[in-house]
Amino acid sequence: MRGPVADDIRFFGPGTVLQLETRLLEAPLVYHVEGKLQSTHDASLIETELPVAPSNRGFVERLPYWPSFRSASPAQRRRYLDWLTTGRCQTDIEIGYVFIYFYGLERRVLVDRRDHEAVLGEVLRLLSIYGTNNSFRRYASSFLWTTILCLTDSVVLPDGLMREVIASTAWWNDDSLNALLAGYLQHNFPIPAAIAFIAAGHDPRTPRSVVVRRHPERFEELFAHRYTERFGTGITLRAAKNPRVHAYVPASATLGYQYSGGPTSRLTVPNVLGLSSQFKPLVELWSAAVNDLKAYNRAHQKSNTESMTGAMWEALPPELRIGDHPDLGDWYELIGRHTSESGHAFVPVGEFAAQRGIAQRTRLTKKQCEDLLKTADSMGLALEPDARSTGQTYRWEDAVSVFPLIGSSADDKSYHAASLLLRLGMTVASADGTVNETELSVVTAQLEQRFHLTPQESTRLENLAMLLARFPVDDVRLAKKMGHLPGAQRELIGEFIVSVATADEVVTPEELKALRKVYRNLGLNADNLQQLAAGRIALDDGSDFRAKTAIEASDDELVLDPERIRRIMSETEQVADLLQTVMLTEEDDLESTDSMLTETADRGDSTSIHSTAGGHLTDGDDVSTRSEGVNRIPPPETAATEGLDPRYHRFLHTALSRAEWTWPELEALAREQRLMVRGAIEAINEWSTEKWGDLLLDDTGNSVIVQQTLATSI
Repeated sequence: MRGPVADDIRFFGPGTVLQLETRLLEAPLVYHVEGKLQSTHDASLIETELPVAPSNRGFVERLPYWPSFRSASPAQRRRYLDWLTTGRCQTDIEIGYVFIYFYGLERRVLVDRRDHEAVLGEVLRLLSIYGTNNSFRRYASSFLWTTILCLTDSVVLPDGLMREVIASTAWWNDDSLNALLAGYLQHNFPIPAAIAFIAAGHDPRTPRSVVVRRHPERFEELFAHRYTERFGTGITLRAAKNPRVHAYVPASATLGYQYSGGPTSRLTVPNVLGLSSQFKPLVELWSAAVNDLKAYNRAHQKSNTESMTGAMWEALPPELRIGDHPDLGDWYELIGRHTSESGHAFVPVGEFAAQRGIAQRTRLTKKQCEDLLKTADSMGLALEPDARSTGQTYRWEDAVSVFPLIGSSADDKSYHAASLLLRLGMTVASADGTVNETELSVVTAQLEQRFHLTPQESTRLENLAMLLARFPVDDVRLAKKMGHLPGAQRELIGEFIVSVATADEVVTPEELKALRKVYRNLGLNADNLQQLAAGRIALDDGSDFRAKTAIEASDDELVLDPERIRRIMSETEQVADLLQTVMLTEEDDLESTDSMLTETADRGDSTSIHSTAGGHLTDGDDVSTRSEGVNRIPPPETAATEGLDPRYHRFLHTALSRAEWTWPELEALAREQRLMVRGAIEAINEWSTEKWGDLLLDDTGNSVIVQQTLATSI
């Protein structure tokens, strides 16, 4: 009798049952033949007449690199059949047995062109178990995408199956990615965000950043959100003019010589990757997402915890912020403790700073102020004054008014002008010791109406007014900031301040004194105040007032000319334009120190001041000589100062020559370098915090300490 031939071979696929020895296997996905063929047909073929050991016991030698069922020993065949009949899932099995089974799956799809979906599902299952083996993963992944290409023209795979194939692909090469994209092109489907993310990540123009490796889930979520926001359902792909040849190398040695006539299969597919310009927007999205997650990455590294901190939450792009701010409860507890019966909350800045972990210091740095304000923004709260608008950082003991945000400001120029005039006006209005609610409401109403403030700006101004009424400050120094303006413009501003500060159209002697100081700081003639007066009144008997004319005693109360004041108030737009560049800065707070140093010099005090070179100045020393000494010191040309503004290099280099500086000494050094001392310290500390996570110059006490542990790094 003749033996079996190739036509007797049967593939047991979906819906079939194979009896293998004493066991029944449902849809085992194997090739089987009764008997033994005269020649080798396929490495996976189970031939029943080949001898099999009776049990899977004892030592079994390892399979060769190119294993097959026919070339295996009886003991190896027993192990393979036991693996088949027990679920094909043992994790401790030698990978060669898995490959013998895989060879048959290759043949079924690539030669028979049958059972694609069933085979895809089985290979995916095998990958979930044996995917840690790099060789098997590489062959299996290539096979999956080649299978999909074979189906591209005629079949649309179920979404779930396609998602599994994508998820099983541990790394992408041009063949697998082009196969994926070609499927969307062939069916004219726009690519969803997940596919766009893969394409962008594979593009050689895409930046390789630690942000992506450290925060893959957040990064992909951000990319997907922005992709959908920009492209909706997705971009539709195009292909280059010349098609692409997809080469597949079978894992099976026997299949390699039978599949498409040679060791490789050559499939012609649309060359989607060949048109790189269509992926440029994806690269741009990727790059932007990397940049926008860098702040979160820094905050995460500094936090040294996996829990979401307030700093981490604020650093997240808005699209990724879920739920309330982590510090929301703590902030509202502080606000509740400092809310008055009238409903206004005046909270010391230091308490907000301490809650954030900032050590007590005389004045917060610019970055610390910005961080607090960003925290407030993210909670839907506003702080007034806002250091970003005033240009002035907070002192630890400063109080701020806290209130809900109700919208955005439409015209910062108008609000800025109104707030400056309010500060000066409140300084004058409170000169007599009191600012009643009526006077306060008239002042704010005038400014709101004249500058056409938005509801949010009006709320800001009202809260600033309440704060200034509760905690009066002398802001007359603000007038000096306007000294660069032409005389006519300063005159207009001076008159405008008078009109704002005197809502009752009467100037008390105390207010008149404050106004004269404002005029002097503006560089104006204080006698010009008389031009706004309609007359004077003086106290007669303690209860009645009588009108007085002409220029009489300077301590009398001044009655303003209503018509003149109305004309002045009509110049609102011009005043707003003039004031938009005027800022409160740390310069203002140095005036007292500068005055002290000037007075010391005028008195000829012998108190020595350390020079920037580390020596001392005596009575005969000259400032210009000292400056020349500083200018001869070259800035350090090392990588340690990378990232610091070059204009601070000399100041830093000299500051490092000492372990401690008094404020007058450091202020003298800064003036020689034409720098503001607080601005220089702040810039250096922000740079060192970014570089090393700590302040280089500790300015929290009565002197400035150079942190030597950091100084040695420069």
